[in-house]
Amino acid sequence: MLFRSTVRGEVQRDRCMAAVARARIREAPGRWLALAGLKLGGTFLWEHDPASYLRGERRERYGAMTYGLLVALCTAAWWALLAAAWSGLSQGPTNGTSAVATRFAVGSLAATVFTHGVFLGADRYHLVVVPVLCVAAGLARPRGA
Repeated sequence: MLFRSTVRGEVQRDRCMAAVARARIREAPGRWLALAGLKLGGTFLWEHDPASYLRGERRERYGAMTYGLLVALCTAAWWALLAAAWSGLSQGPTNGTSAVATRFAVGSLAATVFTHGVFLGADRYHLVVVPVLCVAAGLARPRGA
């Protein structure tokens, strides 16, 4: 739905977009819920934002193959961080400090998953999540420890 807006300013724009969003959700709540998976996929399944700086002339200079390799490298690093965080969280807390860190990491990640599932989803928001994932990854203990 394209429309010409007479809305002026950030506050009016936000109110207008909120009203449009609520109307669309009321019209098709199932569609809105189904989009949650796509939004979370956009947030957590890949990483391309650093490579996206190769735009226009830069992308032409380096080529599509280089761009694709950068996306693959960024995504592999992102998946490694997710795996390390999962490892740390799955081991559970062992002392008071890690219990606090575990609660912090789980709470922050749950809030992120909820927000991105309900409202938006994009890998550019990894910047907010990376410190929390690093805390979670730091909870992992070496085998035999």
